[in-house]
Amino acid sequence: MKFIILLFTLTFSISVFSHQKTYKIGVYNNIQKVNHEAVNNIRKAWELAGINIEFIDLPAERSLRSAATGKIDADIFRFASSVENYLELIQIPVPVASNNFWVYILASKECFDINQLDQQTPVAVFGIRYFKKAYASSKKSYEEVESAQQALLMIKNNRAQYIIASETVMNALLNESKFQLKKCFEQPVFTDLAYTYIHSNNIDILDKLTKSYRQVFGNKTSTP
Repeated sequence: MKFIILLFTLTFSISVFSHQKTYKIGVYNNIQKVNHEAVNNIRKAWELAGINIEFIDLPAERSLRSAATGKIDADIFRFASSVENYLELIQIPVPVASNNFWVYILASKECFDINQLDQQTPVAVFGIRYFKKAYASSKKSYEEVESAQQALLMIKNNRAQYIIASETVMNALLNESKFQLKKCFEQPVFTDLAYTYIHSNNIDILDKLTKSYRQVFGNKTSTP
């Protein structure tokens, strides 16, 4: 009888384990390269919570919308201003990065006065919504392209005057593209916190993810 109970328990445990859900997390625009430390820590946090995950490479806008509609389970790395209109997305309330954002221009040009920033034409990457926040004060319309590489090309070809980015992201992009840009001004134009967002269908895992994120990130976040 004990053998039968033990066999049933083992069979049930194996069945539950083998059918454990794998959660799909949207990862976009080479973020694994340019924010690899934060991405690796996010992976650790989900594993610490005992949750199987799969990273899904998607364009930035599609990743956000897919998470918001429940086509995938989460979006890995977003600033709060990017998701304020997506009511179905729930923030894991532990920041995964604190980013300083700087103005970058062609290295061959002189930095303009910061008071003239609103007179310049910036370039944005479609789907990365902090650009809209950053460029809201511009008196000129901004250009919008599909990728960061295309954005750099717009500046190189003088179709835009500047882009706003974190130092870590920009350094990674410049190393790949070999473009020559430089940082202007002594202070960043703004600082923002990034979080992971899950779809409301997954609210049952929010508490354990919050706990595991606090264990992994604590009160420390990277500042790219």
